[in-house]
Amino acid sequence: MPGVLDALKQGDSTELIKSIKADGPIKKTICWPKRADIQVVLKLLNASESRLSKIENQQELKAVGIEVAMHNLGDYRASEAAHGMWRAILDPTTLEPVFKNVDSLRANLTDDEIAYFVTQYNAISVENDPNGDTLTDEQMEEVIELLKKKKYDIQSKVTSLPIAWKLLLTMAEKLQN
Repeated sequence: MPGVLDALKQGDSTELIKSIKADGPIKKTICWPKRADIQVVLKLLNASESRLSKIENQQELKAVGIEVAMHNLGDYRASEAAHGMWRAILDPTTLEPVFKNVDSLRANLTDDEIAYFVTQYNAISVENDPNGDTLTDEQMEEVIELLKKKKYDIQSKVTSLPIAWKLLLTMAEKLQN
């Protein structure tokens, strides 16, 4: 993509942003907890949606006078997860959120169901952006093979700095041998 690189050097990220948006968000269809007959789409939140979820969580807690401390850190994290999950759980037909807001999610899901969706969300996240420290040599080889076949697809597979570093080190090692 020489055009994208040239544009970036000139300070224009328009083409890069178009390329990234063309892929769309990462989504996966999953079953509702304990209901194989009901499916929803779980979408990985982009940085803006994730940040907004965190801000809304902080504002909600502040509005009711709850300060985060060691004794309520678990509650804070659970609340933060709920703020993200209402945005991430989508209707498979419309791809719109199933819940209109965090209160709607909490009114319709148990803590265990929210935890189920968080677990599924985290699994999708790891699947699409694995932890570089836990990536096996075989998995690293798969990333390298993907890079060889579809060098521009690597952007959607390598989005974390640890993975990029491990990829760079692995390839440098191969060049030395």
